[in-house]
Amino acid sequence: MTKRNIARIAFAIGVLALASCASRTSYSVIEPISPIAGARPTYVYSTQPRLRWQLSKPSQVPGTTYDLVIYEAEHFESSVWIKKALVYSRNGLKDPEHQVEISLKSGQYYIWSVRYHQGAKVSKWAESDRTDMSFVPLPGLFGGSSVSQPFVFVTPY
Repeated sequence: MTKRNIARIAFAIGVLALASCASRTSYSVIEPISPIAGARPTYVYSTQPRLRWQLSKPSQVPGTTYDLVIYEAEHFESSVWIKKALVYSRNGLKDPEHQVEISLKSGQYYIWSVRYHQGAKVSKWAESDRTDMSFVPLPGLFGGSSVSQPFVFVTPY
């Protein structure tokens, strides 16, 4: 085997290793627009943030309303968040956005979620499904684990 072939193989292994560290986030019913949801909490610039979302499926129909909840959150492990006290809720919102009407605590982590009502149908509370891909040390095989995660934000200090 030539040095050139060894270099090509090493490069290919590096590309596979980087690809294997990728993650994918999908949303069950409602997708957060602001603050966005991801692997880490989103920093918001106000203790009264504006929360925005959109339906990922089904589409918005006339008469759709939303319920919103915000809990204080505690970080437990690398990607595990625990709901603490319910600090804010609104029911029957007509628009897919809402300005929080109270001042939340500064420097606090919060979990938020939304569900929708379309006639008699009520969705489950929204969360993200994050799949972290990990390299399996067998040629050509990749594995991954899917974890449901809440939408988390942190207020300014």
